[in-house]
Amino acid sequence: MTTNNDYPYSDFNLREARRQQLLTMYSKHRGKRALLLTRVSTGGQSHDAQERVIREMLIELLDLQLDEKRHVKHNTYTGLDYRYNEVLDEILDMAENHEFEVLCLDVLDRGLGRKGVSREIFRAQLRELGIHILTTEPSDHSDDDSLEGQLMRLLKGYKAEEEINDFVRRSKNAIRHKALGEPEKGVPPQVIGNGTRFYGYKFVLNSQGKRGLLELNNDVVLVDRKGVTWSEVRVIAFAFRCAKRRIPLRRICRRLNAIGIPAPSISIGKKYKSKGIQEAKPIWQVAVLSRMLRNRRFSGKHVVNQYHTERVPGKKSRRYRKTAPESQIIVPVPGIVSVELQEEVIANLQRNQKVSRRNNKQSTLTLLRGGLGKCGNCGRNLSTQVRYNYYRGERINEPVNIYRCSTKSSGTLHCCKGCYYFASVLDEAVWKKALEIIEKPSIVDEAIERRKTSDPTASRRRQISKKIAEIRTERDNLQTNLLRLIREQKLDRNTEDVLTNRLKDLDREEKDYHSELLDDEKIYREWTKAQEDLEKIRKRCARERERMSDPNYKPSYQTKRDFVELLGITVTLWEKGHNPRYKISVNSDDIAVQLRSR
Repeated sequence: MTTNNDYPYSDFNLREARRQQLLTMYSKHRGKRALLLTRVSTGGQSHDAQERVIREMLIELLDLQLDEKRHVKHNTYTGLDYRYNEVLDEILDMAENHEFEVLCLDVLDRGLGRKGVSREIFRAQLRELGIHILTTEPSDHSDDDSLEGQLMRLLKGYKAEEEINDFVRRSKNAIRHKALGEPEKGVPPQVIGNGTRFYGYKFVLNSQGKRGLLELNNDVVLVDRKGVTWSEVRVIAFAFRCAKRRIPLRRICRRLNAIGIPAPSISIGKKYKSKGIQEAKPIWQVAVLSRMLRNRRFSGKHVVNQYHTERVPGKKSRRYRKTAPESQIIVPVPGIVSVELQEEVIANLQRNQKVSRRNNKQSTLTLLRGGLGKCGNCGRNLSTQVRYNYYRGERINEPVNIYRCSTKSSGTLHCCKGCYYFASVLDEAVWKKALEIIEKPSIVDEAIERRKTSDPTASRRRQISKKIAEIRTERDNLQTNLLRLIREQKLDRNTEDVLTNRLKDLDREEKDYHSELLDDEKIYREWTKAQEDLEKIRKRCARERERMSDPNYKPSYQTKRDFVELLGITVTLWEKGHNPRYKISVNSDDIAVQLRSR
């Protein structure tokens, strides 16, 4: 039998038989408007193979109409995290606007993920809008609305989910086995991971060419102008000695940058996608140094399974949580500093954190903190500093707050001219702008109406409730039939097994649907609260207008800050001599929906 590598199926006869089967199944959809969707798990994977199969086995076979610019979607997400995905939400919006009639996938697992219940809900949403799902695999029953089709889709979904769960379980067990080692067989505990190497260390490969152990990296990274030879190990030891003497981290970074020691990202060969970082030379940063000083690896304890991720309902990204100490595995590695030295340094860092400026309330607070003030040169946030006596030649009789560019003072990746201004002057101008908006109810009302949205979970909750009702009806019918057969003594072993297994499947399906419903109800409550908060903004502005009529009324700092946030007021500040010196902007579309607790 001949093969042709140009076809997606190696066997030509098998390919033709599959095409005829698909043509028979989907002939009623010939010539309709289509949307092509492919999915891969990681960004490095290619969509080409899936797209080619879909085009040959569906688009060309059925003469479907395809808008190449708008209706070809390539998506990237893992098979168990299909929800809260922008591309799928966009597809639902297109379906509501009747932009296409059929959704073309390779197989259901690749297009809509591995969770059978979740993708069944998405399919029901599309079917409610008149959209059919076509796949290149007939056994998917993607366009079958019968009970048999639903059962087959759920069964394949459970099977696919179990496969990935088994894979994760085996991988975690293998990781744990490697990290613990086998002391009785002379196999030491080994480090885990295939990512970038750790600063200060090099990987030691085992007999199979895989990473197993760590050794100190004493390779020279710099010979300074005094002839001192610097290695990564020496840099880390130097940082710990400075931190022990309670030298501020910012000053340590400045010292390392002044010597010319390459930043850790350069030494370990880390690559950035940001063009801004690629064009500039990375330097030592306070946050990087702080994490290094707290890392137990440098005192000889490499922690495996230190964090785990968990899904947050309504969020696309996952949340990192620290695992329980009993779940963590400590792999001994060569230490650069002693445990006692690191404990002392960590204690110093915690003490510095308690007495730091950001954790101590000032007598005079500023309105533009937290990103409401931006530098006009570099776009970074403005920070506040307290100045005494003189500031750049200007006489100051008492301590005052100054807005200035945080990039200029901290020395980050980007060069900046810097800017500064008295906080009291800017705050007064910002509050004056806020009063102008508050006095005009039409501006607030229009912004609130633009922010109001429809319930994002209405369609899903409706479909889930419908599925739960169908499951309960089917279960009641099965139980009734089972009792009738028992009373009539017509129940044989085979029928009993079939009915019992189906009842168990229904219980599992109902549990899964309830889990999905709980997540959606949480999102619905958050949406409801957001809509209620919008009305609170309207009422609060009305109350503030009434109070302003009182000449003795003086709003508190918290009241001013709340309204600046709610009205979306921001300030852009430039250096002295620039015209204008600052610019106040109002973005009504960014009105916050969460009121600060008073």
